[in-house]
Amino acid sequence: TCRHRGMRLVEAGRGQCRQFVCPFHAWCYRLDGSLSAAPRMEGADGFDLADFSLVEVRSEERAGFLFVNVDAKAPTLDDWLGDFEQVHEPWRLGSLVTASRRDFTVDCNWKLFIEVFNEYYHLRKVHPHSFATLYTNPDPVDETRGAFVTQFGEHARSGSVGVLEEAGSDLNALPGLSGRLEDGTRYTWVYPGLTFAASRDAVWVLEAAPV
Repeated sequence: TCRHRGMRLVEAGRGQCRQFVCPFHAWCYRLDGSLSAAPRMEGADGFDLADFSLVEVRSEERAGFLFVNVDAKAPTLDDWLGDFEQVHEPWRLGSLVTASRRDFTVDCNWKLFIEVFNEYYHLRKVHPHSFATLYTNPDPVDETRGAFVTQFGEHARSGSVGVLEEAGSDLNALPGLSGRLEDGTRYTWVYPGLTFAASRDAVWVLEAAPV
């Protein structure tokens, strides 16, 4: 947001530009966040463009994902993710592309939603004819370093949780997978609200955030 009145500089969150221009007073920012122009502010007492750069927040890329943290005192991303990249190396996350995206608004506490989503306990009662038939005997939770839990589970049926099976179709296995990895899914919950389901032919990502 603009340092002047807090106006949002980017609405769509995608695309390309050479600079960011505030739609309110036309303050212009370079791509590095520095303020390059502030129309008609030349005569303002003590005003210096260098004092009004955009506020920098921590942002780092890991395994093809961009992580943003507004808390300067939080642990480093390397400490937080720990063994995450090593555990998911067979799926080559950084080389994958987004095939589909859906957004949902759920009227509940987001922490309750993410905890329920990441448990097997309710499957037999709530999803007896779908997910409960897929995930029958998951491995124990792996011992890993980092703020995440992960476990692997073999499928009673192969593929991306059976999404294409009704149509009699299937996707090819991702390159580099072999053995058990071609017949199951690795589930990973990165605290607090990021979940990965790395399957034989796709990786599903769920990001839960309060609104």
